Amino acid sequence: MDNRSRLVSTQTAFVLVSLATLILLIGSVILSRIVYKAATANATLYFSQSSVQAKPQSTLRVRVLADLSASAYLSGVQFEVNFDPKILQLVEAEPATDWKKVVSKVENGKIFLVMVPLMPTFSTAKPVTGLELVELSFTTLELG
Repeated sequence: MDNRSRLVSTQTAFVLVSLATLILLIGSVILSRIVYKAATANATLYFSQSSVQAKPQSTLRVRVLADLSASAYLSGVQFEVNFDPKILQLVEAEPATDWKKVVSKVENGKIFLVMVPLMPTFSTAKPVTGLELVELSFTTLELG
């Protein structure tokens, strides 16, 4: 009976160690996904044109672009653009093809935008240059 109880306890130990290993493996996979999703990448926002000259009462379009320093998982972006309301009047803020506008607020020469990707998971596998976010259209009121 000693050999039989030793066999049962060996099988029980094997099952317990196997379950613990499986739980650790599953936990490791889940944790790596959480860490990946929480990871951040530095981004540089800039306009498609560094300087613009336009005649009064003409339409001016400027795209907002981003450079990402590393691969990233993007669940949304928010930013604020300041402009002189004496010189420019915002006509439209049109998101790029991969984005959907969620919040858009304009007041006192500021536009605040919050956008989410159209696809539930928008990720980049490597650093990105020139990721288009939105196109801003203004009417020029006077030279500035």
